[in-house]
Amino acid sequence: MRQSGGRVERLTWAHYVAQGKGLLDHLGFKRAHIMGGCMGCCPVAAFGVAYPEATLSMVLFWPVGGARYRIGSHQRFAEHLGFVQQNGLAAVVVVVAEAGKSFGADPRGGPGRP
Repeated sequence: MRQSGGRVERLTWAHYVAQGKGLLDHLGFKRAHIMGGCMGCCPVAAFGVAYPEATLSMVLFWPVGGARYRIGSHQRFAEHLGFVQQNGLAAVVVVVAEAGKSFGADPRGGPGRP
């Protein structure tokens, strides 16, 4: 059996953002409209935060799951925002550290958690 000679490294949204920015620079684009769907929403949002001067606009779309899934997702975001408004961001940090649950299991901590 062959074993990989390659390295293993953790990839984050920042890696994808840096790659996208590098591609734009290589092609000579100073600014661009950035678009992502489903899991692509996360790196697009991260790109906009990291490089606001290079982001003309962002289009984020969520094409999966149908109406029930989307309605449930909107409810989870509403629950998260309500929790933040009532308890503050410090409480979100506590929830994430203690519970470690996904957004679907416990929306209080917000999206983007493991």
